[in-house]
Amino acid sequence: MLSAALVGYLAGYAKKKGENRAIREDLNKLLVQVAAVTTTTTEIEATISSGVWDRQKRWELKRDLLFETAKKIAIVQDALAGFCAVALTEKDSIAKGGSGDPERRVSAAAEWNEASKGMEQAALLMHLACSEELRKGLRVFRVRTVQIAGEIFAGRPEAFPAATNEMVAMVDSLRGLMRKEIGLDNDD
Repeated sequence: MLSAALVGYLAGYAKKKGENRAIREDLNKLLVQVAAVTTTTTEIEATISSGVWDRQKRWELKRDLLFETAKKIAIVQDALAGFCAVALTEKDSIAKGGSGDPERRVSAAAEWNEASKGMEQAALLMHLACSEELRKGLRVFRVRTVQIAGEIFAGRPEAFPAATNEMVAMVDSLRGLMRKEIGLDNDD
């Protein structure tokens, strides 16, 4: 009887021991699966974060480049207007029998050349990060301002006032393209 009780006890013990071992094995498998899911989740989060970070950095690069280009456009306009004003004043003075002011003319021309050089640098940088549509609009602006400066150099400063509406339209178009490029509304 004792041996039957012992056999029954050992059988129950072995069964319970087997169940515990099976639970431990299942738990170990579950831990491996959770670790794999955690690793995969971390990798996905890193990929998403990296992609978002890259997009943000590209947007910031474009924004900074476009802000700098907008400043260069304003500088070009101011330098061209200044050069025109000096040339018109000089032409009027000469027409009235006076003499011109070559130093002012040279200074205004140098300011224009510096502004134009800055615009060229901005255009080269825009080629790296901006759309073809915006690059084309800027190219049209640059070519037209150089043509007007050439007219002023040739003694026809009236070319600038005559092109004022055209210049305003080009700058408005560039502003709209820049806003579009960085995803801002075109409310203005």
